[in-house]
Amino acid sequence: MTELIRWKDAVVDLRAKFVPQRFWLAGSIYVVINGKTILSTGGQLKFKGVEFSRFTYLGSLYQAKLAWGPMIFAAFPCSLSINGEPVAQRRLKADNPVAHLLALAVFLILCAGLGYVLGTSLGYLIYFFTH
Repeated sequence: MTELIRWKDAVVDLRAKFVPQRFWLAGSIYVVINGKTILSTGGQLKFKGVEFSRFTYLGSLYQAKLAWGPMIFAAFPCSLSINGEPVAQRRLKADNPVAHLLALAVFLILCAGLGYVLGTSLGYLIYFFTH
């Protein structure tokens, strides 16, 4: 967390990390108030989205809304509002960007290898059937 976010005398922490359930290619954003996670996006494979959560704080019921946009350089633009009032708007960097970069590199290498194999096989088939 780069700066302290306060809401109703509570400390709000926004965190993002890439999740292994999606082979580190998708990130999950967490909203934590005074150490209690009230909302998590769950590593959805979406470029942008909105999640809602209801939670109780000091005996009152609140609704949190987290909106996020496409990830660029391991950071998500996101905005948090509670009961319609803006609480935070920022680019949220992931806690584990190296895992994402390694997974992305492996994915690209596999795609390139598959493309080479398919291209070579297709070339041999075309040659076989035309000669």
